[in-house]
Amino acid sequence: MGPDRSKDHDLPEYDIEQTYILEELALSMLANDIIKKSNLIYRLHHHLSEPEPSQGLPVKKEQLRMPPSIDSFELEGQITRKLADERVYLNEELSLATLAHELEVEPHQLSRFLNIHLHTTFTALINSYRVNEAKELLINKPEDTILDIAFAAGFNSKASFNRIFKKVTGMTPSEYRLKMRGSNVRDPDR
Repeated sequence: MGPDRSKDHDLPEYDIEQTYILEELALSMLANDIIKKSNLIYRLHHHLSEPEPSQGLPVKKEQLRMPPSIDSFELEGQITRKLADERVYLNEELSLATLAHELEVEPHQLSRFLNIHLHTTFTALINSYRVNEAKELLINKPEDTILDIAFAAGFNSKASFNRIFKKVTGMTPSEYRLKMRGSNVRDPDR
């Protein structure tokens, strides 16, 4: 406890309480000012430690960079090898975390890379590979059912396969198959 200030003042007790309240208010305002200055210093430090925006424009999300330990070209090549060569998209249980683990990066780093450098999401990328696989199977495996093709292309249900296939191609898998059969009949060189 601090010293008894009532003995130091010749003011009535009511005025002493007001004085204490005013002192507390002044200290509170001083503390708020210190906090504001501290936040300003933090923001200034954070701003100075980030790369400068090009041509004086504000930094956009697309201009953010991957951590220096990750080579963007190498990562893109690894993603292409995993998807095009190893065809990991055929695994219906494939997740962002699984692919990131195989690429030896953190899931948030992979997601950020896909968003910033490839301008896509993990789901959209995987679905595009799966739809392309399904398109080939629809043409080359006419004896297979739509459900067989959905599972063979990495989809885990016929409903999601139909929905995603139509979203990407503008037609259902059955319509696509019919169209391709029709175009093969008209164009014998295909």
